[in-house]
Amino acid sequence: MQRARVSLTCTLAACCALFVTTQATSQIRMPQSQALEDAHQSLERFYAALRRTRGGGTDAVTRVLYLGDSAVVSDGLTGELRRRLQNRFGDSGHGFLLPGQPWVWYRHHDVRHSGEGWHYDSILHPPADRLFGLPFLLSSAAHHATATYGTMRGSGLGSRVSHIETMYLERPNGGTFSVQLDDTTPVTVSTAAAERRAAYHAMDFADGPHEITIRANGDGLVEMFGTVMERESAGVVLDAVGVNGAHVRNFLFAEPAMLNEHMRHRAYDLVAIQLGTNMSTNLAPARFGEQLRSLVRRIRHARPEASCLLVAPFDRRGRRADGTPGTPPYIPAIVQQMHTVAEEFHCAFWNTYAAMGGENSFVRWQSADLAGGDGSHLAQAGYSHLAHLLDDAIMRGVERAAQ
Repeated sequence: MQRARVSLTCTLAACCALFVTTQATSQIRMPQSQALEDAHQSLERFYAALRRTRGGGTDAVTRVLYLGDSAVVSDGLTGELRRRLQNRFGDSGHGFLLPGQPWVWYRHHDVRHSGEGWHYDSILHPPADRLFGLPFLLSSAAHHATATYGTMRGSGLGSRVSHIETMYLERPNGGTFSVQLDDTTPVTVSTAAAERRAAYHAMDFADGPHEITIRANGDGLVEMFGTVMERESAGVVLDAVGVNGAHVRNFLFAEPAMLNEHMRHRAYDLVAIQLGTNMSTNLAPARFGEQLRSLVRRIRHARPEASCLLVAPFDRRGRRADGTPGTPPYIPAIVQQMHTVAEEFHCAFWNTYAAMGGENSFVRWQSADLAGGDGSHLAQAGYSHLAHLLDDAIMRGVERAAQ
């Protein structure tokens, strides 16, 4: 009898949550779906990879790179999209993670990660050589530093891992770092080499719950990009790479050869780019378009085999022409520029701005507790809703391609 009462209580709570969500959605007049625009069928290669993954096999892994700014740093939309794809196609691991925490809000869903002692250089304030590679950021430690990555407790997504790969730079007089799996004896890796170049250290082990600790040993400078967590099973991996406060122009500061090396090494099936929210009115939208063209050209050169998806920026709260709170004028102009560039480079396009409800949607989302008080970032419920819409658009594309 007690069990029946608990079940009824849970059901009523779920209904109440659904009612609140439905009420909030109705208040903001949001479209129920927003289709992917893909006139040149760029996503066919991505869809083919997902079909291969659905078929199974240890090598049937679909890899996605989602590149952006602070919204990606917090793994908001990307974390929920990763969950949806992995629940449907299989969990092949979390993907790429930075050492430590370059920003206090750097966090990823369904994985444990922490660290300390690292110095960070990024595309926002680049040094002369600009060897940033995949994360558009380089982590270094001349003294002791640690980075810890662990699976989630339980049996859900992120609860198992069987392969890690640490991506780092070899360099003259480079120091050593150690990699420790659980409580086993650490493995020491030297980063010393005649020149600075990309290097990798991989470990395979029994699939299951694990914790990996990486330590810079303090015997010389160690320069590191990050660590990948994967599994040898069919599924999806989504590398969420964000740089807080970045503009498109910042991504052009990275040295191209290292980015090419990493992107080819990761063998992405889809590269998605979402930028533009950070642009202010002091940069003409046409200039944004020119810079985006340069970035897309580099990405396409680095991984021509991958499908390409440009994702429009979110709406944000600024000042309209009459001075009232609302969408700043540059946002719809940036959306149009992104759409134009997608057409020119035969990329697919997803209109996030329209999915939110268009002009002044951020203000309406704030009233529904789907957007934050800073006027720029969404609440997790807002990111999750957009991830649902993007996932729905992807699946409709998969189904059409299979017909």
